Amino acid sequence: MKIVLHEMGTYTHRQELAKALSSRGHEIAYLYCPSFRTPSQSSMSFTPGDQVTVIPIKLDSEFAKWRLLKRFLQERAYGNRVSSVIASLRPDLVISGNTPIEIQAVIQEICRRSRTPFLFWLEDVYSIGVKSVLSKLPFIGALIAARYAMLEHKVARQSDGIVAIADDFRDLAVDWGVDPDRIALIENWGTIPADPPPAKDNDWAVGHGLLGKKVLLYSGALGFKHNPQLFLDLAREFHEDDDVRVVVISEGYGAEWLSSRICEFPQLVLLPFQSAQDYRKALASADVLVAIIEPTAAKYSVPSKVLAYMTAGRPILAAIPADNLAARTISAAAAGLTVDPENPSELRRLARSLIEDEDRRRGLGAAGLAYARANFEINAIAARFEELFSRFGRRASDPVVRSAASGDFAAPIR
Repeated sequence: MKIVLHEMGTYTHRQELAKALSSRGHEIAYLYCPSFRTPSQSSMSFTPGDQVTVIPIKLDSEFAKWRLLKRFLQERAYGNRVSSVIASLRPDLVISGNTPIEIQAVIQEICRRSRTPFLFWLEDVYSIGVKSVLSKLPFIGALIAARYAMLEHKVARQSDGIVAIADDFRDLAVDWGVDPDRIALIENWGTIPADPPPAKDNDWAVGHGLLGKKVLLYSGALGFKHNPQLFLDLAREFHEDDDVRVVVISEGYGAEWLSSRICEFPQLVLLPFQSAQDYRKALASADVLVAIIEPTAAKYSVPSKVLAYMTAGRPILAAIPADNLAARTISAAAAGLTVDPENPSELRRLARSLIEDEDRRRGLGAAGLAYARANFEINAIAARFEELFSRFGRRASDPVVRSAASGDFAAPIR
């Protein structure tokens, strides 16, 4: 089957799926936007032997995530470009996720015109996120949020199939009017490296002054879904512990806010997003890996970074509401500790308890890694996606009406 796998950012679990599907005989084109800044922007893991066609679709400038008007115009421009490329590729099926709903709607429309099955990979509930961000804008914010809610519900209902990463998202799609038989639950996963994890005292740790330090580390975006104040709370907890560092690897809104306060917190270390190789070393340098999400955001987003954390074999300290899938997964795996994000004193207490108990850290980290190895086997996951393709993909006897749209696209990596 000829499949387009699209996302705007670059995330290793989707790349891993693309490679696994290719190895199982499918012709895979992986489309992404290099202008869309994400924590894993450097994590392109394809090699010539993977036989995956990798197609970057650029904007004229970096995606303006926080400038609403420019972002809207960029989404329209990108939607036109990516749909043109998809039409040129003439796939048998398109699966798209990690993408603003404005763009998803355009991709879905080009698929509808060509009668190409479209699978909506539902990892975040975009309209609820928009409503949360715009809630402070009277009237106009509500109108914009309502418009995106209508669009997201329409895209979901008109999709040939939906891949929901959590029960909550599946139930929400049913509330939107989606036939339950067109919804499949496949939780996200982390990529387990083939080689052993780096040592804690590695060259990355040395280069950032972390040798011999106990490290609480966060790596990921810091936007409206996150409260960066929690990292100042952690730094304040250890302000008299010279052997402890709170490391935050991030860029953008939240990182800039922390940067304005860093002089007050000598235990706090701020770093930009790291390359794929350095990311592994950074996780290995940690004694505790930290995840956070605001209670309102937990309704529409699942911080999948905890899955990557598990593959590093390090304990997780998560300030995440207990009913969020990420918190439930941590508890099920016995991979760490969770706390209400609105209880910073308890967060500080748990952080200190972990920093002072090496045996507990080792046990939690080992349990998380064991869970990852038992649940993140990519061929088993690829087989589940193949079941969806057989359910929702076009049969050979189905009529085909192709779009005449054209676009430039890259040749396969050979």
